[in-house]
Amino acid sequence: MQVLASVMDAAPLPVFALDEDACYVYENEAGRAFLGYGPAELAGKHVTDLIAYDPALLMAAFEDLKRKGYFSGGVQYRHRDGGLRDADVNTFSHTISDGARVFVALVHPVPALRKMPEFLSASSAYALTSEEMRLLHLLADGFSDLQIANFLTETRAAVSGQVRSLLEKMKAPSRTHAVVLAIKNRVLL
Repeated sequence: MQVLASVMDAAPLPVFALDEDACYVYENEAGRAFLGYGPAELAGKHVTDLIAYDPALLMAAFEDLKRKGYFSGGVQYRHRDGGLRDADVNTFSHTISDGARVFVALVHPVPALRKMPEFLSASSAYALTSEEMRLLHLLADGFSDLQIANFLTETRAAVSGQVRSLLEKMKAPSRTHAVVLAIKNRVLL
């Protein structure tokens, strides 16, 4: 978790990690600021405590995340002050060094309130695997190959190869073009 934490802490956007039971196990400073919490106040909270959505449907979506390995969609978070904060979220599964699986949420705050959450069918346009979706999420959020390598505990050369394969699969000449295609085709928000 230490390597994951160092990458999450360096991210300028709010980032959260949840365990298999849908409990928050880590957040960066931007995440705490986004929700108005102090250090250690989010740890152990359940996803149903912080996301304003029907709990049964939210847990069904979390089970789908566990099965597929990724999720993209619009959500409303509950702020500590009782208000709601809208965000587009790209979430993916990640196995940390001790073998435990966590779900990393890259959160993009948005200004306008939504009436209903928006969920995307991410793999349909390009038939991307969960690992390719995870990589695409990280590329979209501006992580370098070295940061991704540190995050995934892989070599930089391995990540560069994975990026090349993803670009070939998407028929994109660059990382930026791949992200633009993903947004245009509603693979990512």
